[in-house]
Formats: sequence, structure tokens, C-alpha cells
Amino acid sequence: MERYFDDYKCPLWLKRYRCADCKSVHTVRPRQYYRRFQIERIVIIWSLLERIVSGKWLRCLVRQRQQYWWKGFVKQACREASAQESSYLDILKRLSGDGIIVNTHSLDYFKIKPIVEAPYLSFAVTFPTGFG
Repeated sequence: MERYFDDYKCPLWLKRYRCADCKSVHTVRPRQYYRRFQIERIVIIWSLLERIVSGKWLRCLVRQRQQYWWKGFVKQACREASAQESSYLDILKRLSGDGIIVNTHSLDYFKIKPIVEAPYLSFAVTFPTGFG
């Protein structure tokens, strides 16, 4: 399946896997991208940080896109805020360190779940000479 990302001129072919247990499809994407976002996560965090510190949007990115990220961040901040965190800066640091997609609007799928090891045993197939 082809997917477009901001830093690439051509679409990337991404590998998809279907889970044998739940039948859902999982897509492998580059590590530096959040799920469902086409721009690197560091750029998103940089935009949110600039908004928190200076109150302005980055000039190099479209304002409406940054506003969408900000609204998602505020939603995650409200969900995750604790009494000792008094500023958005503290919340941004904690969320980005805890593996939370800081700008998602989803309240169900907000955690980054890296695959530590394969859930099933892998095996190698040896083809006879002359095939493959």
C-alpha cells in the first residue's frame, strides 16, 4: 500500500500485516512518524513547543494544520493532566516521554505501542533450486 509523507517526493510502499487473532491490519511505517500523521513527530512537537513558549505558530508550516495539532494536544493534556503539572510545557514533556501521541484527537488509540518481539514464531522457507 502506498502512503504519502511530507518529506518524500514519491509515495512510500508500506508493509501491512493481518493479525491471525483479531484479523485487524497493522501497517509498518517509518519510526519518526506518529500513526495517522504525515509529518515527522519532531516537527509536531516543535510546533507545539513554539506555541507554548511564544504563543505563535511556526511560519514554515500551514497555520490550520498546526491548529489541528494544538486542539489534539489540548485534548490529550486535559485527559492526562495531573495536579502537580501546572503548565502545558510540563504536560508536553511528560506526554512525549511516556509514548503518547501528543497531538491526536483519539481517546482510544493515543499510545505508541512498539513491537518488542514478534507475536508468532518466524520461520524460513527454502525453495528448491530453480525457484524464486
